[in-house]
Amino acid sequence: MESYGRARSDWPFPVDGVVINVNDVLAQAELGLGTDAPRWAVAYKFPPDQTKTRVTAIVWQVGRTGLVTPVAEVEPITLGGATVARATLHNRAQVQRLDLRVGDEVTIEKAGEIVPQIAEILRDRRPSDAAPVEIPTVCPQCGEPLSDDGPTLRCLNADCPAQLSRRLAHFVSDAGVGVHGLGPATISTLLAAGLVSEPADLYALTVAQLTPLVGAKVAEKLVAAVAESRDVSLERLITAVGIPRIGPAAARVVATHFGSLEAVMRSDTEAHIEGLSGTARAELRAYLAFEANRRQLERLLAAGLDPRQTKPTTGGVLAGRSFVLTGRLASLTRTDARALIEAAGGEVRDELTRQVDFVVAGENPGAKAENAKLLGIPVLDEAALRSLLSAQR
Repeated sequence: MESYGRARSDWPFPVDGVVINVNDVLAQAELGLGTDAPRWAVAYKFPPDQTKTRVTAIVWQVGRTGLVTPVAEVEPITLGGATVARATLHNRAQVQRLDLRVGDEVTIEKAGEIVPQIAEILRDRRPSDAAPVEIPTVCPQCGEPLSDDGPTLRCLNADCPAQLSRRLAHFVSDAGVGVHGLGPATISTLLAAGLVSEPADLYALTVAQLTPLVGAKVAEKLVAAVAESRDVSLERLITAVGIPRIGPAAARVVATHFGSLEAVMRSDTEAHIEGLSGTARAELRAYLAFEANRRQLERLLAAGLDPRQTKPTTGGVLAGRSFVLTGRLASLTRTDARALIEAAGGEVRDELTRQVDFVVAGENPGAKAENAKLLGIPVLDEAALRSLLSAQR
């Protein structure tokens, strides 16, 4: 371990530890998984590199979901081969626990060799006039009162300008409605031109509006991609709108429970939803209680997005069969492939074990495809998967 620790500074990539594996796929399958980690692997962490600097400001930034987080701006220093001028403070509770103040001299380290964070405050060197940090009660961007959720603060205003770009990028991502070719740079261009301010605006864009900004060919492709995204499942639309604590798995639960977007909007979110945590249900309730959020959902319905969700099939052609997905498929995203398999009664798993029936492999499948062959598990391409699915028609 010491030799790896000495050598890591010469490697062209950051390393925060070493994992020792049992290098035998059959033995791995026999050892199986523990509650927190595989039984065939042990991880060792290196102590993080540290250096000292001084806090020059503490700012509050607003994220995609409205989460308001503090960030310490510091005198620039070199840490792990990179210049660091900001350090994460996680949340309001962390600021209060540390009693961090502008002017403090601090020790900075990189969490996981990636994120700079404050490890220690040198209080004996604190300036005499350093005042405690003032915790905001309103959004620093839009001025709306902040929701106080214990250690965290959140802006519930969906029209908050600080959230727009990130929220739109999330909406069109593969995890969301999947508008291919519409990346952060183009979204910033559309925002600057005043063409969009919320997801529903995307569905009103025309080739004539886009051509001066991105060119005729790109404009035609973007309009076509946006139109195609109207045909999206309810669970992906719920994921796309970015409700806090409602990721893809929770969105599937919500979509299956309610069946339609209209039902979600008129729902009694106080009621128990099987498989949804109390925290997620509270976030859904808070989201729907905010008028601007409901207006956005109504505009998506008016734009032609009216997805439905049926109960998972229990007797489909793939009932009782389990699958692992690996690599990039030619015409399906992972989310789409999962939805097709589950609609046919199959199960999609994350881990490869002897109990898996099929591995579906696309481009650059990695080790799972090779390991499946060693375990005697059939490896399918996308065409073979579609052939299995077509048997139910």
